[in-house]
Amino acid sequence: MGHWEGDTLVVQSAGFNDRSWLDFSGHPHTEELRVTERFQRRDFGHMQLQVTLEDPKTFTKPLTITLGVNFFPDTEMLEYVCNENERDSAHLVGKASDEVKSEVKLGLQVLSRYAGSYQELGTSAKMKAIITVAGDQLMFSLGGKGAIPLTTLSETGFFFPGGFPVDFIKDDKGTATQFVLHAPCGDFKFVRTDNSNP
Repeated sequence: MGHWEGDTLVVQSAGFNDRSWLDFSGHPHTEELRVTERFQRRDFGHMQLQVTLEDPKTFTKPLTITLGVNFFPDTEMLEYVCNENERDSAHLVGKASDEVKSEVKLGLQVLSRYAGSYQELGTSAKMKAIITVAGDQLMFSLGGKGAIPLTTLSETGFFFPGGFPVDFIKDDKGTATQFVLHAPCGDFKFVRTDNSNP
């Protein structure tokens, strides 16, 4: 259900089952989950999205997350769903194998400079990511879930399966100090929290 509060669109959702996750980290919820989304346009091309999650069987108090969202006026918005009511595929161009066509190979010495622990900045959720090396690939684990291989696009650019670019930022010694995960709802910046220097 949606309604306007001044210049803010407020959307309230209920009726969830308990078979989905709240985020990439796999945080659970129950059927008591209620989600309130508040969309406010800041200027041309930018919105602020505030999401409040209420689930008394999972959380002791409501959890609110605020994100900056980029949008593209006069274009068709595609649904962002996993399986249920999926309508995106008819509008997508290419196929999953296209993601790896421009893959490059980097040596172990270069890849090892990215391995470490990282923590998200900017939201109250503070997701944690672990980057490891397996063979000739970086592996990405978010919130303690299983590691997923990243496609290597350049010395600092990688690709998370499903369409999420990952860009690393290095210091003057060539060691990664942070990375940005680009997602449809906005960018998530992670800063390195370990002190290792390969």
